[in-house]
Amino acid sequence: MTGPGDPAFMWEFRCEQFVFARLAEEQAAAEQLLPGDRELAIARWSAIAFAAAEHTIYVTAKPGNEGIQSAGRCYTCPPVHGVPCVTMCRLARIWAHHPDYQPAWNEYLENVRGTLVLDTWDVVASAGFWNMRLRDYQAALTKTSEEN
Repeated sequence: MTGPGDPAFMWEFRCEQFVFARLAEEQAAAEQLLPGDRELAIARWSAIAFAAAEHTIYVTAKPGNEGIQSAGRCYTCPPVHGVPCVTMCRLARIWAHHPDYQPAWNEYLENVRGTLVLDTWDVVASAGFWNMRLRDYQAALTKTSEEN
């Protein structure tokens, strides 16, 4: 990081800050709801907030460097995931309609047509890898029995 005058200053934290700002808005809105609706909205908010908290950027500082970042990475993900991590970027997609959302946070998830990569959607549509593999296994069994 170069300093506050640089437009790229703290770029790695912008996605995280965006997610937490939207969460603060959602919490405030949830607290205004009637009982029943409020509990449901707060449950949704807290699930997203806990996931975001587990994927914030953990920062270490060089000794004697007045706390300026020397290394930072997602608190949960392996260092190879970079910053912001995949999970934080995916959480940001919840508010893709917001004017402060940056599509670049998720461009690696999308193909040239601007839709999520088919493999990701296949996992979602199958409700997880296990169900996807089970479906493939059952299809293979059906094909084998048809051939015999």
